[in-house]
Amino acid sequence: AGAVPLLVVMMRGGGVAASEAADALTMIAGETGGRAAVAAQTDAIRLLVGLLSSVECAAQACRALMNIALGSPASGTAIASAGGVERLVALLPSDTSVGAKAADALANVLSSNDPNRVAARAAGAVPLLVTMLRGGGEAAASAAQAIAMIAGETEGRDAVAAETDAIRLLVGLLSSVECAAQACRALMNIAHGSPASGT
Repeated sequence: AGAVPLLVVMMRGGGVAASEAADALTMIAGETGGRAAVAAQTDAIRLLVGLLSSVECAAQACRALMNIALGSPASGTAIASAGGVERLVALLPSDTSVGAKAADALANVLSSNDPNRVAARAAGAVPLLVTMLRGGGEAAASAAQAIAMIAGETEGRDAVAAETDAIRLLVGLLSSVECAAQACRALMNIAHGSPASGT
């Protein structure tokens, strides 16, 4: 974790060095102590959120933010405060790989964090995630996980249920080995307390 301040400095310059620094921070934040060290480092989250708008750094920044937010609503709030929710949503229509990584990061940022779920809905996440379900594969699994998080609060549940084809596409993913677990979680959250969605 002693490397974290140096990696944050590297991110300030952008380009290849920033991309490599974000990759290294992803590895450090892959374990609990490292996750806390990165989140606590001044400017780390703000700089990573800034890298989401860089074509050469977006995928790496998504992975780093995904790890930082894992199991930490406080880090999710810090990411949202830096504009991370809106920037992650903006990446959802990107190519399959970046879009999937953005959805993975978004799922962790939204987990156990109702204000972030509201922000994601307001930024237009639901229709973009439903579109990702249509492609199947890794992107659909990531989208289903993010949909499950949005559907973790009442208005999010209603927004997903109201989106044309959302439930049909999630049911279709139940037959995909790659997507079944995430689709189950999403459908469970959508149906929670909603007899209409269950039918």
